Amino acid sequence: GNFLTNFELRAKFRSLVTPCIGHASEIALCDLIMNFDNETVDNLFHETIPTPGMLMAGED
Repeated sequence: GNFLTNFELRAKFRSLVTPCIGHASEIALCDLIMNFDNETVDNLFHETIPTPGMLMAGED
């Protein structure tokens, strides 16, 4: 069919995200996205705060 399996979706996500934010952050982001409906706004905010030294888009 036209739909990705969970394994294929996770592999594609990993291949796109891991080079940018690293393995541990990719796992945390994937877990956050997969649990999005169960998270509070406060938890989402705290989970998305960049780590020290990480530049945001457009920062030099």
